[in-house]
Amino acid sequence: MTETFWLKSKPAHRKALYRVAKELADSQNMQLRDLLQIAIGWAPDEYTGYQDNFRAGRISRKKSSQLHAWLRKTHPEFAQRLDVEVGIIKFQLPSPPPGSFRPLHKPSFNTCNCSICNPKPRGKRDAWEVLGLDEY
Repeated sequence: MTETFWLKSKPAHRKALYRVAKELADSQNMQLRDLLQIAIGWAPDEYTGYQDNFRAGRISRKKSSQLHAWLRKTHPEFAQRLDVEVGIIKFQLPSPPPGSFRPLHKPSFNTCNCSICNPKPRGKRDAWEVLGLDEY
C-alpha cells in the first residue's frame, strides 16, 4: 500500500519525506547526499541543487518510494513517524495488555424501591409550578 501511495504522492508528502530524511541524516552525523547514496544508490552532484529541490518536494516519485521502503526496513521509527505525518496510517495509542485494567462499573446503592431512592422522571415544569405559585 505504501509503495503505491508514494508513486502517487504530492509534493507536500515528498517535503515531509525530506524533513524525515534530513533528520535521520543529522542524527547519524552524515550529509543528506551520503544518506541518499546508501539508501537508494543515488549520488547527486553537490552543485545541482538537489537538496533545494528535495526540500521543495521536487524529487521523483520512484525515488521517494525507494527511500521510504529503505526507511521502513532500516529505520522503522522514522518511517512510522512519516507515515503518521502524511496520513498513510492514523496515530493510535497502543492498546493495553489484556487484564491490565477493568472497566469501571457504576455501583448500585439503591436497595429499596421508595420514591426517594428511585425518583420517577418528570416532564418539564414551569417556574410557577416549581415555586409552588400555580394556585394564585
